[in-house]
Order: sequence, then C-alpha cells, then structure tokens
Amino acid sequence: MSAAGRRRHDDMPTVREIVRRPAWVLLVLLVALGLNIGAAFLPIAPFLKTAFHLIVAAGTVALIAFIFMEMEKKGPTIRLFAAAGFIWIAILFLLIFSDYGIRR
Repeated sequence: MSAAGRRRHDDMPTVREIVRRPAWVLLVLLVALGLNIGAAFLPIAPFLKTAFHLIVAAGTVALIAFIFMEMEKKGPTIRLFAAAGFIWIAILFLLIFSDYGIRR
C-alpha cells in the first residue's frame, strides 16, 4: 500500500471525539422527550398541545437527519429525495387532519 493510501495513527480520531457528538444528540433527544412528557400534563388547549408536540417532533427529525444521516454532506439529489419524503408526509398529515375535521 502506498504511503498516501495509509492513514497515520495521529490522524485517527480518539474515542472521545467519536462518542461526543452522539452523546450530545442523545442528551438533546432526551430533553425533547422530557418536554413532550411535561407538555402532555400541562392544562392548555388540546390544539396547542398538538402543535407543540408536532414542533418538537419536527425538531427531533431534523436533528436525526442532520446528525446521523449527515444530510449536510450529501449531494443535492439525495437532499431532494429526502425533502420529497417529508413533503409527502406533510401532505398525508394534511389529508388525515382534514378528514378528521370534516367528520367532527
């Protein structure tokens, strides 16, 4: 193997560098879980609870997409298809909520 193809030991990340980012993400996700559980017991209007839970869910999805799926490093085609998936989910939720609203 050529010298350019080999990685030096100094270039290898340490265990602390590997674990730090997922540990912070885990902490943020646990805080989001705590916010969801805490908001479920607040005496506020159900519409506001639903809106809050959806906002927290959107934040966790964005966090997972950018940290674990590394979307900022992907090409535009992959980002486009990921966005298309979220747009279709939004359309499906819109149809579900409109059906629910019409039947009540």
